[in-house]
This record gives sequence, structure tokens and C-alpha cells, in this order.
Amino acid sequence: MRVGVLNDLDFARFGEPTTVAAVQADPRRFEALVAPADWLPALRAIVGPEPRLVGVPTATALTQAMIAAADAIVNPDQLPHVLEAGVQPVTAAVPLPLAWHESMRDAAAFREVLDFASEQRGLALIAANAFVLGEAGVVVLVVADGDDTYARNSADDLASALWERRERIAAEVSDQKRPSRPRAAPDAFAAWEPGREDGVFYGVRRGLSRAWSRRWPERDRGEP
Repeated sequence: MRVGVLNDLDFARFGEPTTVAAVQADPRRFEALVAPADWLPALRAIVGPEPRLVGVPTATALTQAMIAAADAIVNPDQLPHVLEAGVQPVTAAVPLPLAWHESMRDAAAFREVLDFASEQRGLALIAANAFVLGEAGVVVLVVADGDDTYARNSADDLASALWERRERIAAEVSDQKRPSRPRAAPDAFAAWEPGREDGVFYGVRRGLSRAWSRRWPERDRGEP
């Protein structure tokens, strides 16, 4: 697969460095493009439904539009699995109202979640998974190979593993490092359960659920 890498990302081993101008000049030059996640909506507008777009998370909060534009959003170390020949990535995303702080990574309860994520990546159809900063907390991402339902169920499982340990994680984070409250009102998420489409959104490029705008009507941006 011929892969183009944008914005001077240090992933040349996975593809050929390129620029937006080069992509605009010849949108079909590459079979896949790797770019910062916040570039994806603009890139999708340039290239259309093809080629494959793979986003790398940045400090910018992940949005519905970024997920809708992507075939996959993954951490750099998981790029080879998503770009592997024959893999047809589909991405499912579950937002959780958990404010993020790097100190959470030191919590034993969160390491349990990471172990679960690692085991999940060992499954045949799972190409990648990740926890990414979102607009209202943490977004749990799972990329599966060609199976939307499997991606959605797996994202629910991983989100549940994190959600069930949220109090233990918070208890292990010191007062000095305790994260700030999510920007969304906590009571808006009180009834979250795995699989509840009124409490999660699933980002698959072939179509996003309306759950995002039902949950936060003030953010309704219309159909992607």
C-alpha cells in the first residue's frame, strides 16, 4: 500500500512524506494518508471517499467531525496494524465524562484497563484501540477489520472496563493532580450504559449515530 504522511509527522517508515498541496494536486496518488486527527475533515473534503485516512491524536480534543472523516484514528505505535495490506478499518468511538490527567496512567486501576486494552488488541479482528482526549472527557476508540458491529461491541467493552474503575482511578490520583471537571454537565451522563445509543456516539465513516447531537443539542452541527 502506498501511504502518504503529512505535517512532518515522524512516521516516514510507514510511508512517503507529502504535503496538502501535493494531495490537492493528485488526490489519488496514495492509497492511504496519515495525518494529525484535526486535519482529517479538511483532507476528506479534498480527497473524497478515497483514499483511506488515518488520524494520529494530537493535543486538540477529538470531535465528531474528525471521527466521521476518518477510517481510523490510532496511536503511532498501532499504525502498522491499521495500514497492513488487506485490513479494512472501521472505527467505533464511545465518549465518557471522565476528565483526563496524565497522572491517571500511574493508577493501578487504570493499568488494569490498559491490560484489558492490550488483550483486546490480541483478538483477530481488532486492529487498534486507544483512549483520546475528547470535547467532554475521554473518547474510547476501537478500530476493527471490516466489521462495524464488532467494533461497536468492542468499544463498549473497553469503555465499560474504564467506567467501572473510574472511582478507584480517582481515589488513586492525588489531590494536587486531581483533574478538573468535564466541561459537560455530569448529570447529562448519569445513565450511561454500554450499548445505549442515547449515551454514546459511534463513529464509523459510513454514518454516525445522532446520539452526539441528542446528548448535546447545543452542539448539533447537522449531518456529517
